[in-house]
Amino acid sequence: SWEPQVSYLTKTLHYRVLTYDHRGIGRSSARLGRYTTSLLATDALQLMVMGLQWQPEQTHVIGVSMGGMVTLEMLAKLTEEPFWRAKRLKSATLMVTQARGWRTIRGLPPLSGFTSTFWASFSTAPPRERALTAMSVAFSREWLTTESDQTHPRTGKPLTNADVLIRRGGKNIQAKRAEGKRTEPSWKGVAGQGCALVTHNISPERMKRIIACGTPIAVIGATHDNLVRFQNHVHLATEIQAFIFKVTPPPFSSIAVSLLCG
Repeated sequence: SWEPQVSYLTKTLHYRVLTYDHRGIGRSSARLGRYTTSLLATDALQLMVMGLQWQPEQTHVIGVSMGGMVTLEMLAKLTEEPFWRAKRLKSATLMVTQARGWRTIRGLPPLSGFTSTFWASFSTAPPRERALTAMSVAFSREWLTTESDQTHPRTGKPLTNADVLIRRGGKNIQAKRAEGKRTEPSWKGVAGQGCALVTHNISPERMKRIIACGTPIAVIGATHDNLVRFQNHVHLATEIQAFIFKVTPPPFSSIAVSLLCG
């Protein structure tokens, strides 16, 4: 959830901010077919340019995990497709992401990513433990069990970071039910997102065009991540001549989200 960041950016820094669901997840429609990060990048650019009428040169884009892959594709498309009438973004921040998808050995997640995803999917533990297992794919267990700065609104009991996420997720589920939206991801969306992850690829030639466009780019990586190897963060930062932040240990692992600020 981008909720804390959106609150700070809008109320303190007075940015216009948009978060959105990629096709196939959340409140977006899930059509059957092959998804690619290129297709998802076109969705994002259409939303930005035609939906919001924001100019790419005046927009900061932040992407995490697959959102970072989509941001890379957005940068490439701006240099390749004159339709957008822009060559660059105001800035791009690529968090725990990589330039190559899962079709290469180097692009595959660490073994911990496969094991944690398996246990999150097939665990028969009590509900709270299952929730912790699922969240451990994207967040470190140590961070999840640490007390947050929030308390329960009725009891005043301190809430852990996991408690805060569970409460946020519960509110989101209730809101979807009130809107008549499904609360579980559809198999079509999951399959499409998987295809996009596997086939993602920014070739060296396209990377050169991204560098040449002049967009300021920051790469933020985590040394311990279940879904993206730290070496891939370093490789990406080196390849695009970006500044890299090393995070140890990470408060989060990988999440497929994007944020636009105008």
